[in-house]
Amino acid sequence: MTLLRSVVVQVQFQWDGASWTDETDYFVTAKGSLEYLPPNEAYQSNKAVIQQMTVTLANTNWRFSEDNPASPIFPYSNQGGAYHRRCRILCTIDTRPTQTVFVGYIKATQEDVKRNQVTFTVWDVGEILRQKLSTTMLKGMLEHEVVAYFLTLAGLQDGNDFISPAYAAAHGVTATLDYSADPIDYAWLDDEPVWDELVDVAQAAGARLYVTKEGMVRFEKGWQWTRPASVETVSQETYQDFAPEVDDKAFYDEVQVAYTARAPGNSQDEIWKLDQSRSIYPGKTETINARFNYPAIDVVIPQPNVHYFLRTPSGQDMTGSVTVAIQIYAQQAIFTITNTASSLVIFSQGRITGVPLVGHPAEQVKKKFGTTPYNRRLEVRDNPYVQTKMQAEAIATFLAWWYSTVKKSYTVKGLRGDPNRGLGTRMLMRGDTARTYQGIVIKVDWRINVVNNAFAFLQDVKLVQNVFSTDYFIIGVDSLGSSKKIWH
Repeated sequence: MTLLRSVVVQVQFQWDGASWTDETDYFVTAKGSLEYLPPNEAYQSNKAVIQQMTVTLANTNWRFSEDNPASPIFPYSNQGGAYHRRCRILCTIDTRPTQTVFVGYIKATQEDVKRNQVTFTVWDVGEILRQKLSTTMLKGMLEHEVVAYFLTLAGLQDGNDFISPAYAAAHGVTATLDYSADPIDYAWLDDEPVWDELVDVAQAAGARLYVTKEGMVRFEKGWQWTRPASVETVSQETYQDFAPEVDDKAFYDEVQVAYTARAPGNSQDEIWKLDQSRSIYPGKTETINARFNYPAIDVVIPQPNVHYFLRTPSGQDMTGSVTVAIQIYAQQAIFTITNTASSLVIFSQGRITGVPLVGHPAEQVKKKFGTTPYNRRLEVRDNPYVQTKMQAEAIATFLAWWYSTVKKSYTVKGLRGDPNRGLGTRMLMRGDTARTYQGIVIKVDWRINVVNNAFAFLQDVKLVQNVFSTDYFIIGVDSLGSSKKIWH
């Protein structure tokens, strides 16, 4: 197999946070992975993959050393240097259009002084979404609307980092967040990583969350597994090795999904109370983080001399001499109290009232399936967004469908690199003249090296066997044998 083709690679960085700088002349090697978990593994782990790559550059004239005043990184040496600067690798094969191989944010930098090289570890946009944020209570928003809200809150831009159904309709483009007609009764962030919370939302929605090679966040509903797609045929002479395999993730005969219903509590319930008075000295600022007993649907804005008191030690009212700013979220409030007076002020009897969101005792849905008694149960637990029996039944039905047929996985090594191969693409593998294997790409390991002054681009691909029917996800039809809608 000929490894060298007309392959042109570009390595670019946004050192200034806005414009791309081409650093291809310094390129040595790069490798990385694109990966999402099959639905079964995603449901078990309750996590999604943050994809990574490493790119190694020649550090000629110490160009990429942040202590070098001539380096493009030097202006940011007090801000972590190259930390969170964007990096992308582009590839052009023969006369085809240029495509993105990987794009992300620098997570770590390692210099090799002896070799005079620098290696950047780059993570996809999931790294940015690891930040912890808080929100007010979101009530009755559709699943894709919750995803878009959380992404926007984390600083991502609709149309650039993801495409919501609303943006797609307004601009005539394809959405990367699948439309959902199903609402989530209650959703909120409580100083939690946005990425982890989005994974929970996806799980509860029977969807998958991942980042494409172009850096776009994808919220993909279950019906996408059956969508029509072109199939790339790969013959024996175009790969180095091919290995079908089966592991025990394919063997379950029962699924159990837990759900916790939530309902509003009494109005005007006390959801927080100050345990000890606080003293604020003249010219000082005190911050109080009020953690609620329960998440709250509605919160009454605290009022002075009703929900809290500001007094001198002798009892004089100091409300007019103290500034109180209150930030209210679904599960906490933050008081920022600044004493602009010339005497000590005591903050006391603080309390917050509102309508708490009370969780009912957890319940569960079970579903048996298959004819082979593996005596193995798949459990889905501890997801705060699985709030209704209907949701739990939909998840259980989806997993029963997934496990109704045992699916092999295929690993193909040493393929000629092609940036067209993304997550979810279809491939038909020819093992020999008598056998063929059709699969859906769930992981792409790739590597780019310089060989004889030319670029060599190779990929190893993992696929899951494509056994999906094309008529399962039809409105009003459940091919498992009932008339109930599963997704639409």
